[in-house]
Amino acid sequence: MTNYYDDWKEQPQTCRACGWQSRGCDLTQGEVFAELFEVCCPKCGEKVLTVSFPTIDESRRNWDKVSPADRIVVELAERRRQEFERRMLRSPEQLPDLPGNDLVLVWDYEDRNGHETVIRFGAQELWREPAFFEGCERFGEIAEILFAKYGTRLQDLVPTRGSQLFLYGDRIGAPARIEKFRQRLGQRRRTP
Repeated sequence: MTNYYDDWKEQPQTCRACGWQSRGCDLTQGEVFAELFEVCCPKCGEKVLTVSFPTIDESRRNWDKVSPADRIVVELAERRRQEFERRMLRSPEQLPDLPGNDLVLVWDYEDRNGHETVIRFGAQELWREPAFFEGCERFGEIAEILFAKYGTRLQDLVPTRGSQLFLYGDRIGAPARIEKFRQRLGQRRRTP
């Protein structure tokens, strides 16, 4: 895998399938994934390189190579991350006490002033924080905090239909991962 800021665009590239040769900047973009993209031979379409998207830290270390448009994206992403760090659920003590023994909580999504994850118990809002696309890992983290607070009284954490697009994103395995988190809650409930 090639790092985004390596000089792959200026280096000579060769297609193993058809023998085409030129600089990397002459390659065409292939498939795009969450963390990387492919660049392909313009002659036969075969993948020549896989390039990782840069992290915020990599972009900052290579700031002189970052385009003005990408600098705006980096700065927006940094602000979004800072806002998340400021408002994220970290501990059970941040959650309210709830009555009852069979707690079914809801994972919801709102897009009022930005993307928000909202945890609800009936009509009561328990927590709100910035949401991230393909946030299934965060679902698991919050499920653990909810279990730490409510213990075996927590029966389930149910994603609403409206939250699923943002929660799952393009990750094919995300629905199965969410289901495993939910099953784990159910197993803990049944374990004496």
